[in-house]
Amino acid sequence: MTSPLDLTDLKTARAAVAYYMRGHQLVRKPVPPAAVRLAAHLEQAMSLNGPGVVVPQPHWMTTTEAATRLGCTQRHARRIAQQIGYRVGRQWLIDPDALPEDN
Repeated sequence: MTSPLDLTDLKTARAAVAYYMRGHQLVRKPVPPAAVRLAAHLEQAMSLNGPGVVVPQPHWMTTTEAATRLGCTQRHARRIAQQIGYRVGRQWLIDPDALPEDN
């Protein structure tokens, strides 16, 4: 007898179906309706299991705040952000814990 699917199994299956559907879209093939139904059923099954682990989000700082903290120019802070930060629209965001100690 098999055990019911756990959250990891559902996430893996959802990723596999998404990969399969994206492959069809990239080569301009129609996605089979069964794949669309399966993706919807997996989403529904995952929502019944409740939310996953909620990880606290760090307080992101802008390059202006990082430049002030590091005592450098905003341009230099943007260079640093390209290595350790994330771009959201036109704004670079940096995790304060990832900032270098020396500038």
